[in-house]
Amino acid sequence: MESEDNRPLIGFILPDVTDDFGIDVLTSAIAQAEAANWSVLVSFTNQSQEAEETAIRRAVQAGVNGLLVNPVYGEFYNEELLRLHVENFPLVLVDKRLDKIHVPYVTTDNHAAAYELTKHLIDLGHRHIGFISPGVTATATLEDRFAGYLAALEDHGIPYEPPLNLSTLPTGGAVNSPDGPEVRRTIQNYLAQHNELTAIVATEYVFASILDDICREMNLSIPDDLSVVCFDSPKLAHRGEFTHIAQEQKQIGAKAVDMLLRIIREEKSDGETSILLPGKLVTGRSSAAPSVCGMI
Repeated sequence: MESEDNRPLIGFILPDVTDDFGIDVLTSAIAQAEAANWSVLVSFTNQSQEAEETAIRRAVQAGVNGLLVNPVYGEFYNEELLRLHVENFPLVLVDKRLDKIHVPYVTTDNHAAAYELTKHLIDLGHRHIGFISPGVTATATLEDRFAGYLAALEDHGIPYEPPLNLSTLPTGGAVNSPDGPEVRRTIQNYLAQHNELTAIVATEYVFASILDDICREMNLSIPDDLSVVCFDSPKLAHRGEFTHIAQEQKQIGAKAVDMLLRIIREEKSDGETSILLPGKLVTGRSSAAPSVCGMI
């Protein structure tokens, strides 16, 4: 189907966009599509799988020729996504991949990125390193980040300490806000119960930001008392950038569009139906060698 301006149409369905992640992915995808004379129908799901299913159905009914989807977190696959895959509808996943089911995707090499973040802390001298995340079984992205964290510990002879793994946090959306009061209480209790912590790997910027707020309330200094590293960090963060993995967001968006258009046109893709892009470690204000006393 064509859009109102008589250009062929693809859809892009994603949870949301924030300063730390999403805006560059979306704008680069739209720019890449428009450069190829395609229009993009955009829908936001607010981290709701039900809204995602509805958005997929509506996009298909609207006549899109293919779909880019950044799936919401969830322990079970979206039935609409699986249906599109079975029916060979042109589909590319953005910033996610499905474990055990090969749907074309473009994402960051999250295992390598989490490994690098954790290794950065280890190289600074940290040994009691926590991990804060939504449930790691909610998506292959989080599984890969957790696996990278574990691999870095193992490769450097540091025992994994399960109590330091806080992987029960929500991922956003209308019901469970990732920066709501319950999440703040959970993280505050976690810090209070683990004085041995000297560093934390957070899988999302929002959790690093919450840690920053809580540490200030507890009269703890980042990075003097606790180092915090994460994925993504807004360039204009009012307190300065965290040490983080910067994802190649513009490349993710552009390459996803290129891949989808090749699939729609049934062109040869030289075997590229999955792309893992490297992340870049950016050293910010939030990591340093551990102090003698830590958080005690």
